Amino acid sequence: MRSFVPLVAVSLFAMPSLLAGTIVVSKTGAITTIQAGVDAALAGDTVAIDDGIYQENVSIAAGKTGLRVIATGKVLLEARKANGAGGGPGITVGASGVLVKGLTIRNARENSSGADNGDGIRALAADFTAQALTIEGCDDSGIRVSGVANAKLKSVTIRACGIGVHAIGTSGLLVNKSKFLGTQSAGVQLEGANDTTVSKSTFEGCLGSGGIDCSSTLSNGVTVKDCEFEGVSGLSIFVDGDDFEVRNCRITQCASGIHVADGAGVVVGNTIDDLRDDSIGISLEFNTDTLVADNEIVECSGEAILLRDSTESEVRGNTIRSCAYEGEAALRADATSDALFIDNLVDESGGSGFDIQGSNSSVEDNTVKRSVLDGIRISNTASGTSIDGNLVDRCGSEGLDQRGSNSLVRFNVFKRCRLDLTNVGTATFQDNVFKTGGTNVSFEID
Repeated sequence: MRSFVPLVAVSLFAMPSLLAGTIVVSKTGAITTIQAGVDAALAGDTVAIDDGIYQENVSIAAGKTGLRVIATGKVLLEARKANGAGGGPGITVGASGVLVKGLTIRNARENSSGADNGDGIRALAADFTAQALTIEGCDDSGIRVSGVANAKLKSVTIRACGIGVHAIGTSGLLVNKSKFLGTQSAGVQLEGANDTTVSKSTFEGCLGSGGIDCSSTLSNGVTVKDCEFEGVSGLSIFVDGDDFEVRNCRITQCASGIHVADGAGVVVGNTIDDLRDDSIGISLEFNTDTLVADNEIVECSGEAILLRDSTESEVRGNTIRSCAYEGEAALRADATSDALFIDNLVDESGGSGFDIQGSNSSVEDNTVKRSVLDGIRISNTASGTSIDGNLVDRCGSEGLDQRGSNSLVRFNVFKRCRLDLTNVGTATFQDNVFKTGGTNVSFEID
């Protein structure tokens, strides 16, 4: 049945959207399938679906611009055919501006037309919105968004699908207040998905490539904020691209933490604890001008923060406790130049506090306490390193293991370490204080 919104003294040409009608789909009504409701609707109409199980695969054609498909009761779209065969996507969206709201979509299976089409929803047109959906048990993606702009996925729960959300060649995607539970691969997989925001979402038990994965194709302008990750295999967050932002996320009991590569951006205010499998808390690779600040990393078996092949990045104000179980350093710069490590706290590192490799980096105003190995280690591959204003206390080996060339060491305090200093490189020392414990003699080098 089709009903219309009444009009009072309104120009039909000025306000065509007010002509939108409602098509009612009901198991006991005149229209008994969602597809029949969609076919009967005009652009801008609402298809209102009553309670029931609807075993079908729905296609929204290009002419249905602005269509609204809304469950008004408890609606299950069973995408698998009655004989158990695959029918393809639960819903295919070919029109722009479509809203799908309130349904449960289950068991989308690949059909004979080709692989990778067992998606709960496949959105192929711009300005698509999914809201308050539950999508379960699909072969491929819960929602696949391909080649479109400005899709919005809000309060969506995706459980036990191949991938949660798979975005390919998109721009302006928003994923907000959604849950990704037990996906076989990534919760959100981005391939060339520029200007994506994932916020206030939860990732639990995601397998394969982890929580959020951009590793396949560069995605620029990715923002991940206020999300939670628990029990995720693979990397919790992998952002590959420029102009990224990872803020205020919590990562716990996962296989690994945050990896950002091939660009510039910020990693700020995140909490990472209880990582497994020799994993790394935060790693940067081939980055420039990246800020890693105000993060808390606790009980991470590998490095807490690793910079590799990166330039001009700043690591500031982070708190690191009980990391580097496997004898690595809590903070390490590998083949990295012009990095600044400033005002960080490193406590109870299982290896060294810092390990600097590369050129022209600075370690300033940090506190290192109770490292099993060295407080600060300057590798023989390092040159032009500045060690300035740090406090190193109670380390199991040297306070400073200085093996680099042309290092500058000044205004530091090293105390209660097994040894004060090893210097087999070339360095300038100025106004440092070495105060060892045990039988060693305190001394000062100017």
